Amino acid sequence: MVLAALAALAGGCKEESEPVPPAPDAAGRVREAAARTLDRGAASITIRVASPFVEYSIRGAIELARGEFRVRAHVTRAPYTHFVERLEAIGVRGETFQIVHGEPGFDNLTATDCAFDPHALVGSYGGAVSVQEAVALVGVATRLLRDGLRKATVMERNERRSATYRVIVDPHAVSDPDVRRSDEWYVVNPPRLARHLAPIEVTVDSGGLIRRLALELRRFPPPSRGPGIAREHRREVVSISVSLSDFGRALEVRPPRCVAME
Repeated sequence: MVLAALAALAGGCKEESEPVPPAPDAAGRVREAAARTLDRGAASITIRVASPFVEYSIRGAIELARGEFRVRAHVTRAPYTHFVERLEAIGVRGETFQIVHGEPGFDNLTATDCAFDPHALVGSYGGAVSVQEAVALVGVATRLLRDGLRKATVMERNERRSATYRVIVDPHAVSDPDVRRSDEWYVVNPPRLARHLAPIEVTVDSGGLIRRLALELRRFPPPSRGPGIAREHRREVVSISVSLSDFGRALEVRPPRCVAME
């Protein structure tokens, strides 16, 4: 009788305990991961850009929520380029500066490690996206995963509770980072980038953070006419793969002390 009473008591306690919350669905997990990633702060970033005629890589650090970054790009394939094969750029509160190492070539300027603030596309390649556009697209996509997610399906479940999802987003839900609108905003106009964005592949790790993005821009138009940039008529598919990891400290980017063009 004593054993029966104890068993009944144990059963009653089990029934009165709080139910285990259900695991989040795919859409909820991706949406939460996007929010956590945006709130995380600075991240190390690697981007690979490829189109039928262009291929280049970007490495550096980015503050996704603010759109600030410091990166270096290396071009491995392009029919032509208006810039050097390797370039460095920083983005500060809506402004983008291309860093120049060595003599910029102006008669009245002797300083090295100066910068250009061209108010145009930095690293623009025919048939692909510029460095500014590629970096900005990472923030655009992450904010859409948080604010404009329509449908998410599991593509692959990996080890340690990480998973890869295929996500369809609403491009009209895109938002701007909380920065002032500069005269360079048209280059990285979020609605323009979002309009060409195909379904996104996103990998979320066991800690609930976004670690990889596979992005594709469909029928992406060539760059607008600008200094030394010829207008082209072809529209290409551009593939952009992104890896994010912990940066480990705050990202500090400041406008360069020497600016050769404003």
